[in-house]
Amino acid sequence: MPKKFNSLEEKREYNRNTMAAWRTANPEKVEAGKPAAAERTAEWRGARTPEQRESGRLQVAKWRADLKAKDPEAFNEHERERNKVYRKSVKLEIVLAYGGKCTCPGCGITEPEFLTIHHVHGDGAEHRREIFPNGTAKGGFRFYLWLKRNGFPQDGRFELHCHNCNCAKGFHGYCPHERDDIRGQVAEISQPPLSSG
Repeated sequence: MPKKFNSLEEKREYNRNTMAAWRTANPEKVEAGKPAAAERTAEWRGARTPEQRESGRLQVAKWRADLKAKDPEAFNEHERERNKVYRKSVKLEIVLAYGGKCTCPGCGITEPEFLTIHHVHGDGAEHRREIFPNGTAKGGFRFYLWLKRNGFPQDGRFELHCHNCNCAKGFHGYCPHERDDIRGQVAEISQPPLSSG
């Protein structure tokens, strides 16, 4: 006998909980189904007319506005958390696409929090002005999104560096990892002068 529900929302909640429990119990089936699901979604999106896309965008905007009106604080907290997760996932994609570690010889930092994209030819500011002509986005996450949307270009313009190596190249034109003679100079400077007494 089919299950009876008092409301459509109760039925939806039951279905959500049932599917969540199934996904938790069957992670391998979920992973195996992802490529086919992504293909179906791409086909569906490609078949939609501009009017249908606009209608969907307006429905989502209305839905989000309703949620925000009900409980602004909870909505904002949810959005903050969602954005953190999304930003972290994009950063990890960038790190993996460009080798997973600092490419500066002698460094080898692998922690994603310490890594960033280096413009090999030193034209980072110029490049960001070119791809963000209105000046609203200067870099960081927006630049990472640009890299992702452009298929993680592997044309020799970009390398993964840790922030120290990237800043050293930007400020000094070289990284200390690339110059062995600089270590000797620093060692000499750091030696206390001999007293004559």
